[in-house]
Amino acid sequence: MDELLPETKTARTSYKYDPKYCEQLIAHMKEGLSFEAFAGAIGVSYPTLFNWTKKHDEFKEAYELAKGHCRLYWEKVGTKAVNGGIAFFNNPLWIFNMKNRFGWRDKQEIEHSG
Repeated sequence: MDELLPETKTARTSYKYDPKYCEQLIAHMKEGLSFEAFAGAIGVSYPTLFNWTKKHDEFKEAYELAKGHCRLYWEKVGTKAVNGGIAFFNNPLWIFNMKNRFGWRDKQEIEHSG
């Protein structure tokens, strides 16, 4: 998937990259929101964001940093819940979220014998 995805345009927005999106992306994902949701927040398509990570090193770096902030947000939610800080916390939903966002897996031990 090294090639760029096709961009689509609408009448209400242009797809011109702006370096200010780097800080906006970081702030957005610090709130636990996804990279894909940032596309909606600024009125561009997800393929446009993907293309920007390929074309603009500073945006790619901001994305990598923002992913860490997003993960920190969600891990803090889980920690707070485990310590009783969130009433009526939906643990299965949180686990599902973590598995899908961050690739968490249930540990499976496989024993091989010769």
